[in-house]
Amino acid sequence: MDHQSRTSNGLARILLKHYWKKDVKVVMEGDADAWVLIGDRTFGQKDKVPYVYDLGEVWKEFTGLPFAFAVWVANKKLPENFINDFNEALKIGVSNPTVIIPELPENPDFNYEKYLTNYLDYPLDIKKREAIQRYLQYYRELEEIDFKGV
Repeated sequence: MDHQSRTSNGLARILLKHYWKKDVKVVMEGDADAWVLIGDRTFGQKDKVPYVYDLGEVWKEFTGLPFAFAVWVANKKLPENFINDFNEALKIGVSNPTVIIPELPENPDFNYEKYLTNYLDYPLDIKKREAIQRYLQYYRELEEIDFKGV
């Protein structure tokens, strides 16, 4: 499992159990037959392994829903001026995703522009909200199973 993403690890476990119907031993580190990688650590890795699965694509195949890998949330009421400033900054960033590319390290095995403009979908719409609820339902079931196995 990837130590940087509890969400992706949970998604992999959900898909292993419910989509691929595999009962596997999950480890956080050490030798493994497969692993979860997220973010820029995946760039240029696709051709180095025999099998690659995009967990978001597999989730969509499994549920018919898009997957929301990250959302901004708060556990308390935030000041209105912060919300407005944050939303404005987010709007600017989402409207101009390629502006950051010159600041990124060169990677001949990865197309940043294609990734930022074709593979990421930013709005949190009704389908993604439904997907989040479905994910949380499956995840709670996994946690119950883990707890019973202790």
